[in-house]
Amino acid sequence: TAARLVPRKGQDAVIRALPRIVGRVPQLRYVIAGTGEKNELKRLSDLAMALGVGQQVEFTGFFRNEEKTALYNAADVYIMVSRSDKGERDIEGFGITFLEAGACGIPVIGGRSGGIPDAIQDGINGFLVDPEDHEGIAERLYMLLADDGIRKRMGIQARHRVLEQFTWEKYLDRVAVFLIERGVTSATEFQK
Repeated sequence: TAARLVPRKGQDAVIRALPRIVGRVPQLRYVIAGTGEKNELKRLSDLAMALGVGQQVEFTGFFRNEEKTALYNAADVYIMVSRSDKGERDIEGFGITFLEAGACGIPVIGGRSGGIPDAIQDGINGFLVDPEDHEGIAERLYMLLADDGIRKRMGIQARHRVLEQFTWEKYLDRVAVFLIERGVTSATEFQK
């Protein structure tokens, strides 16, 4: 997971899912890249220790934007099971990290909340899960870790989707079509 350390990002839900699969995938490492609230780092670390998966969870701390690609390429699966924080009206707007991982050919698992379903085609480039269903999270994560064929197929589809729909060129093409359909032919007309 590459995200701020805040409860809404769901790192705790992934940690709660790990005991269900660590025995079947003993080499499992859950890398959490990012910084955030200091008490959240302690809470997550304490949770991992209490659940007996402290050795499988690694906190990398701050990472530079230039390091993101290396982080994604080192992963077999990208997971961020964000959930809506209804009390603060804080939701995941889109989940660009899912596309970044997909661009690297990595299948993704995301929480079915906010704008994440716009980034993940469930069963095609990854899986959408209920962020509070730790058993469901474990099931989907295990499926991708245990089956090279599914993981590779979804990774290829994730990269293909990014290249077909989410590059700057594709966005510029869509904006151009939008403007042409509305009769805008110059920057001056667009400003009006």
